[in-house]
Amino acid sequence: HRLNGVMLFAAERKVPVVIHLGHNVNGRTELEELPSISRVADEHPELRLILAHCGHHAAREAITLLDRHEHLYADLTPVVTEWPDVDASHIETRSHKVLFGSDSPNTALSVTAGISHWSSLGLSYTALTAVLGGNASRLIAEQQ
Repeated sequence: HRLNGVMLFAAERKVPVVIHLGHNVNGRTELEELPSISRVADEHPELRLILAHCGHHAAREAITLLDRHEHLYADLTPVVTEWPDVDASHIETRSHKVLFGSDSPNTALSVTAGISHWSSLGLSYTALTAVLGGNASRLIAEQQ
């Protein structure tokens, strides 16, 4: 609630807000921490929220939250050497709400490795181009 003013400001201007969810020093999100992102999305339904690392290592559960919140997105940024644990079916059906991420050069995995990894899943051309840049471009264009 301390950030309510910031969230209202960002929602009004359609500025995306990246949320790193979790309290662990290892950077991982635990399953029991996921409801907090839903609460923020419910309290600010117009806020464009991006869940960093797709809620790694609770990514399979986290990505399903995109179905419940119109303006909740997730990025596919790795955590050190681990990709978020999602497969093509998770991404394909939500490809309009998933963004590529790298944290490069602060991670052991390069941008090129990330593009190669997500490209190797067999996503449709439409889904892959949305994830690799189309969604980010759309979010930027929506800003006021």
